[in-house]
Amino acid sequence: MWRPRVSSSPCCLLLSRHSVILLILSVKVRSELVCSDQPIIAQAGDDVILPCHFEPAINASSEALLWTRRDLKPELIHFYEENQLMRYVLHPSFVVRTETVEDELKHGNVSLKINNVRPSDTGTFSLLLIGSRKGEASVQLFVVPTLSIDIVHNETGRLVVQCKYEGWHPGSELLWLDGSGNTISAGSLQSVGGPDDHFTVSNLTVEKKDGDVITCRVQLKNINQRREAQIRVPEDFFEERSFHLTLGISLTAALALMLIIVTLVIYKTRRH
Repeated sequence: MWRPRVSSSPCCLLLSRHSVILLILSVKVRSELVCSDQPIIAQAGDDVILPCHFEPAINASSEALLWTRRDLKPELIHFYEENQLMRYVLHPSFVVRTETVEDELKHGNVSLKINNVRPSDTGTFSLLLIGSRKGEASVQLFVVPTLSIDIVHNETGRLVVQCKYEGWHPGSELLWLDGSGNTISAGSLQSVGGPDDHFTVSNLTVEKKDGDVITCRVQLKNINQRREAQIRVPEDFFEERSFHLTLGISLTAALALMLIIVTLVIYKTRRH
């Protein structure tokens, strides 16, 4: 039976390998834009990076990069093109707070850095490619609020604790806890203040049964985070209040008794 003859000549093998190499080089590898699929969580006042890169890595120095927040007007917060930042078209609140690292662009790193983040920066940031490459990817940023707690004494001598929650998030809930960790009161929060300084103030009148430590807790359900602030009630506050209350009752009773005695004396004097 006739069979085809396969040549094992070195020149033929070399030609075959060369053809394979040329074939591999002729296939253009498509680089994709990849951003973090996990939300970036930061404290108010921090500098944060929204991570995005090309995979496989390419030199992105010549790419036109547009970062947007579609809930803002204007929505453009960062525009990098032709090796320069176009600041004149940006949202006023981001003009001097965003940057890309030019030395990293040549390695495919197109991450965005935002300085001094604010509660109002919470949202979804989208990166658009409009140059030789087309693409879009998004990153979520959550700026965790700050809490402050203070004691307020009013005219009646009651102890009022005030919790200020800066940085409102939809679905947040504020809890007041006693010294044993039990809930004293709870309620949903509402946003007040301007666009860059959302805050909520909540007051609580403290009673002796609540213990000597009061906790204000805010639970952020959308990112499963929480923040707490505690304050210690002065040890002698309830003792002083009890002393003043007892003293007040005693003085009132003494004055009432004196009034009765004076009334009786006047009555007897008029009879005589």
